[in-house]
Amino acid sequence: MTQLEIMPKPPEQENKALTWPNWPLKLRTSSSQAEGAARDFSVATQPLPAARTARSRSSNCVRLDGQLKPMPGTEFQLARQTSCCSPMGFLHPVQEGMVKDLGLDLDPRGNVKANRARLPHLAR
Repeated sequence: MTQLEIMPKPPEQENKALTWPNWPLKLRTSSSQAEGAARDFSVATQPLPAARTARSRSSNCVRLDGQLKPMPGTEFQLARQTSCCSPMGFLHPVQEGMVKDLGLDLDPRGNVKANRARLPHLAR
């Protein structure tokens, strides 16, 4: 099992002066990862040509720089039998489709804007 992460590897220990009172940025390892999953950071997968998708036994990957841009010359293939995508993104929902069609207001990060006055549990 290999887990690919698009984000850079977080530090082993959080910098409490920089993170408090927010959730600290540090490397966390779940029990399933500790059981033997390899982890690779700052990696993006690249789409396979449609003709190869169904029968391919490898994923095309590329290393990313600090701005999450592919670095030329760092392409590699990762052998696989199965691919599984876990929750990813967390940046904002896709705006094309329902969000755009409904004309919803977005916050500066691209998330659907919430009316915090009507949702007191979300008040900051």
